Amino acid sequence: MKNLKLLNIAIFLLLGGNISFAQISGTVFRDFDADGARDSTSNHIKEVGLAGVTVTAYNAVNASVGSATTGTFGTYTITGVSGTVRIEFTGLQTGDFSSKSGGTSVQFVTAPATNVNFAVNYPADYNTGAASTNAFVPSFFNGDATATPPGSTAGIEYFMKFPYSNSGTTAPSATMTGEIIGATNGTAYSRHAQTIFAAAFVKRHIGLGSLGSGGIYKINSNLTSATPFYDLDANGYSTRCASGCPTYGLGTSFNVTTNGDDSQTLSFIGN
Repeated sequence: MKNLKLLNIAIFLLLGGNISFAQISGTVFRDFDADGARDSTSNHIKEVGLAGVTVTAYNAVNASVGSATTGTFGTYTITGVSGTVRIEFTGLQTGDFSSKSGGTSVQFVTAPATNVNFAVNYPADYNTGAASTNAFVPSFFNGDATATPPGSTAGIEYFMKFPYSNSGTTAPSATMTGEIIGATNGTAYSRHAQTIFAAAFVKRHIGLGSLGSGGIYKINSNLTSATPFYDLDANGYSTRCASGCPTYGLGTSFNVTTNGDDSQTLSFIGN
C-alpha cells in the first residue's frame, strides 16, 4: 500500500510538471502605418503576415528551449516552454527592420503567453520627401488621339508628370501625347520596373488608344515612351461589342411594339 501511494505521488508530480510547461505564440507582420498594432479590419489597410521568420526562445542560461518558423500568415507557436524566456526573431529579408512601435526583435516574456508579436517595416516602401516624389496624371481632349488632322488631338498631352511639391500653375515636368495610349484613367506604378501602367478609359467625345477599350499600356517614368501591354478583349475579357453585332438603335438592337391599349413594349434583339 505504501508503494502504491508513492507511485500515485510520483505520477501526480510528473503530470504537474508537464502541466507547468506551456506555449508562446504570436504573429510577425508588416506594420504599414508603423503603430505597432496589426490592422486587419475594413477601416484599415490589412497588414499582412510575414512568413519564413525564425522565432527562438532562450532560457536564463542562454540555452534554446524551443523554436518555430512563421507560416504563410506570419503566425507561430513554440510549445514546451516554461518560466521567463527571451524571444528572438531572426531571418528577416534584406531591407526589413523592426517597426518604430510594437516591440523589437528581442523580447522577454513569461510562458504561457499569446500575442507575442513582432512588427516589421520596409523603409523603401515609403518616399523620402516631396522633392523626390512625382505624380502622374492623365488628361482628356475632345477628338481622336490616333488620327491625323483635321478633328484629331494628335500631338496634345494625354499624360503628365508633376513633382509632388508643385503648386499653383507650375507647368508639368514631362508630358506624353495620346497616339498610343489615348484616354486612360486607372494608373499603377511599379517601383522596381520604374514603369507606369495605365488602363483605357471610355469617356464621351474622347478618343481611345491603339488597343481600344480593353487596353492597358506601359509608360516609362520619364514619359518618353509608351507601349501596348495587355489587351483584355484579345485575351477573352470583352469590354466592347464583338465584330458584327448590331448598332444600338431602333430596329437594330431593340424594337418597340404598340399594344392594343396603346401601351408600348420594348424588346431587345441582337447582341
